[in-house]
Amino acid sequence: MSGSVHEQGFRLTEKDKQLLALLQKNAREPTSSLARKLGVSRTALQERIQRLESAGVIDGYSVRVNQSKLIYTVNCFTLAVCNNKTYSDVIAHLRTMDSVQAVYAISGDWDFVIHVATETLEKLNAELTRINMIKGVVRTTSCIVMETKFDRRLAFMGRTGPNLLQEADDHMASGE
Repeated sequence: MSGSVHEQGFRLTEKDKQLLALLQKNAREPTSSLARKLGVSRTALQERIQRLESAGVIDGYSVRVNQSKLIYTVNCFTLAVCNNKTYSDVIAHLRTMDSVQAVYAISGDWDFVIHVATETLEKLNAELTRINMIKGVVRTTSCIVMETKFDRRLAFMGRTGPNLLQEADDHMASGE
């Protein structure tokens, strides 16, 4: 049954996928506008959103900060190799660092990608030194972001067929 919860997770309908793409583009868009874009009633849309929230598919709403508008934001992505017996300790320590924006476990020769953001290069240097001093961190290499070409930061990308982001852009451009 479409939309039901299975052991693997929640099965999304095409309308669910379209709704998630629109909400990721602008979570503050009025429900009446979203309903119109999806071709459903406002009540049906509100029920759909409630169902997705109750199932945990929609895990919350947040603000995307345009880092380029902030003064002195320095972003860095640091690859780290850790002693495998210390993964949880390293993650716990990184979680306490305000400059650490995200940590991604990755495949390959490196264990983690750590996104660090600071106000200055001096502060970045200090934070990278702190990361290197964490017990269990074997080695790191860092890449400082010189320019952000685009930033989607969308969690939902699981659809075949037409590009949901393009559809959302098209809807926004047409004023629908």
